[in-house]
Amino acid sequence: MQDASADWDRDDGGGSLFAKTPDFEVSGTTPEGEYYYLIFREKIEHHLSVVNTSQFPLMTRAWVHQERMLSPRVLHFGYYELAFECSTETYSLTTTGKPNKKRVKKATFFIARMWRSLVTGYSALHLAKPNDCFPALSGVARTFAEKRKSEYLADLFKDSLIDDLLWTAVTWKKPRLSEWRAPSWSWASTKSSITYRDELIASIEHCTCTLDGLDTFGKIKSAPLRITSQILPARLIREADPDTYQRPTYRVHIHDGAVGPRIWPDYDLSQAGPYQVLSGTEVHCLRMIRHIEDNLDVSLVIRAVRTGPGAVFERIGILELDSHTPQIDLLQSEIRDRFLTTLNQAQVRTVDIE
Repeated sequence: MQDASADWDRDDGGGSLFAKTPDFEVSGTTPEGEYYYLIFREKIEHHLSVVNTSQFPLMTRAWVHQERMLSPRVLHFGYYELAFECSTETYSLTTTGKPNKKRVKKATFFIARMWRSLVTGYSALHLAKPNDCFPALSGVARTFAEKRKSEYLADLFKDSLIDDLLWTAVTWKKPRLSEWRAPSWSWASTKSSITYRDELIASIEHCTCTLDGLDTFGKIKSAPLRITSQILPARLIREADPDTYQRPTYRVHIHDGAVGPRIWPDYDLSQAGPYQVLSGTEVHCLRMIRHIEDNLDVSLVIRAVRTGPGAVFERIGILELDSHTPQIDLLQSEIRDRFLTTLNQAQVRTVDIE
């Protein structure tokens, strides 16, 4: 790159567009006396993804993700070679075409899941300006909305809102954004990358977004969500010792004082400021999934930010109980079952989340 000293320092291509790939030569004679001579070259990674940051560093940028998704044809200038990508296939100088299923135009029956898959990848990308979160995805969101004929709500869609709410933060050691960007029920309210779970029992009563501008898919001012499901009061407790990965461990204890299951925070709850949640704070488990056959139960963990008439909550984490993976919450089966018994008896309530 012009005027980039680091690029000049590492340039071994003699001024050419692509760096030279060193060859490795092997020669000899087979047991049968036949002479052989082989030439190997350094392995080139052809996978065009955020994982391959050394050869495709631009893939880590959120704005680039949208341009790539919306462009009918893309020519990638990699460190060693060119790669061509279109709506149906991907080619490089040394590989044949491969079906490309990531494009918006391929979405049909699974379009809602495609959106969740897309934002899962997008949430791991980097934004120089956090407020660009919505604009950097607005073009793709508009394309999906045209196909789905559904209202767009803070990077989620109304026709699959219950499913879209079931995101889990992967990198929750990061603090919540100091400047409000999205309601707490939207993954856009965190700095974290996310994953999703499906299956549901809750119901959406109402959800609207107030825009911060003219673009329907751009920045927002507010987005209240009203949802009805079983809700269980509990107390958030932070354990003294971190887990084996040195992450803080939070559990929810129900009214009888028994040790409860572990929760997965959306962000660093200990960070001082308006979003800090101290150990001992009253929280609520809002049940979203109850899958009896797989013994799976998922609840959103919310806390009240306004009490009394017109109470308002915000999401702070997620609780997952899965008997097939007991190492996730480190509970004995009888402790988990006791918690689920109490949750099954919880009242059904309608709450507002922002």
